Amino acid sequence: MEDLINKAREFAEKAHEGQKRKYTKEPYVVHVRNVEAIIDCLELSDTARICALLHDTIEDCGTMYGELVDGFGELVATGVLYLTDNTPHSEGNRAYRKEKYCKKLLQAPSEIQSVKLADMIDNTSSIVRYDPDFAKVYIKEKKEMLAYLHRGHPTLQCWARSLVDLSEVALINLKRTN
Repeated sequence: MEDLINKAREFAEKAHEGQKRKYTKEPYVVHVRNVEAIIDCLELSDTARICALLHDTIEDCGTMYGELVDGFGELVATGVLYLTDNTPHSEGNRAYRKEKYCKKLLQAPSEIQSVKLADMIDNTSSIVRYDPDFAKVYIKEKKEMLAYLHRGHPTLQCWARSLVDLSEVALINLKRTN
């Protein structure tokens, strides 16, 4: 299975080539590796690790579902599809699209919910630090999303909930000082 994990690392590296994280300008693949590292620390399945590595490839890189099926199997491809927020902008406002995505995540297996929690954990700190205005919207959305991720790993649920709560407090304190 280690060969498939390495193949997923290489696939993610190539798929995200040239992409930078919005606030830090570091290579986007750093985020992907961070999400995998969180999943790996909890000793979740190899499938969860591969989904962590590939979690943004459909949404952000134009990778097709069939390409993931061919390269990594239907279980991984379906996991990545659960993690893909692909409701078209024409289908409603942001709140509607996020609610629809949350309902999709509600149906996801526990390990896929765990990958989403790891993704949330890795993204939250940088958004709060570098974009406090957007963070107000983001934290509200993540607080609502946590209710749908009740089957995710308990440690990740606790970590994500604490991070979201602390971020909310930090934003309130930031508002008071400005």
